[in-house]
Amino acid sequence: MGGRLLPTGKCFCGCGLDAAVGKFFLSSHDRKAEAAVIALVYGSVAAFLVAHGYGPGRRNAHLERERAQNRPAGSSKRSIPPKSAGTTTPGYRNPNDQVVVRKTDLPGTDHLQKIYVLRCERPEHARGRAREYGANGSDIHLRRCPTCQGGREGLNHYK
Repeated sequence: MGGRLLPTGKCFCGCGLDAAVGKFFLSSHDRKAEAAVIALVYGSVAAFLVAHGYGPGRRNAHLERERAQNRPAGSSKRSIPPKSAGTTTPGYRNPNDQVVVRKTDLPGTDHLQKIYVLRCERPEHARGRAREYGANGSDIHLRRCPTCQGGREGLNHYK
């Protein structure tokens, strides 16, 4: 399997229904697909665990996951990143090298969204002024540059 997986707009479980923008699955369809593949390939979750070295008298999947997430054993609190680490924070860079410059007070085109100014920092813009454009806050994580990556045209971020 080569490269990074990208959402296609269709649910990856195979149901044929449309998935939300930036999502691989409809709600709970990831678990249904996971259970189906485990049943088809291994016969049961228990057989799946044993095949990968887990289970009674073997490695403990729960403890290994806690260690991998750097949490003390027995802790049930999920690690939640601070709000300042969000995709709307100035300086945030998405996987397509689009960087958040600032938030505006202008209304976005999605429900309850504001327009944010993004700047493309791909090498294609190194010789001239970097391309800045407006985008809904909810789109920042997946935006592509309208000039060099074929992304949607930016929203007007000027008053």
